[in-house]
Amino acid sequence: GRLYLNHIEDRKTFEHYISVIEKIPEISTEVAKEKIAEELLKLPRDFIESVRSVLQEKSIEVSVEGFVTLGDSIKDYKDLIKKQEVDLLIFNSKDEDHLSMEGITYEIAVEFKQDPLLLL
Repeated sequence: GRLYLNHIEDRKTFEHYISVIEKIPEISTEVAKEKIAEELLKLPRDFIESVRSVLQEKSIEVSVEGFVTLGDSIKDYKDLIKKQEVDLLIFNSKDEDHLSMEGITYEIAVEFKQDPLLLL
C-alpha cells in the first residue's frame, strides 16, 4: 500500500507575517522569508521521515510519500486527493488550543463530503 503524509502551511498567513517583517528595517526580509519557511516546513518533513523510519524498522511493507509546502490548503488538498487517488483522508481535527474543530477541519468536512473522511 501507499501512505501519503501531507502538510500544507497556509501561504496567506505566512505572507501576512512576512509583510509585517518587511516593515522592520533591521530584519532582512529575504533572509527571514527563507528561514521562516524552512523552519515551518522542517517539523512536518522530519515527522514524515520518522514515520518512514519506524515502518522500515518494523518491516512494514508500505510506501511512504510526503508532500510538504506553503499553499492554499483546501485547493491543494483537493488536487492531492485527486492526483494521489486517495481512498481515505485522515485529518487531525483538533489541536490543544481549540475546544472544538479547527476552522480548516470544518472546511475539509464540508468540501470533501464525497470522499471517505476520518477526523481524529
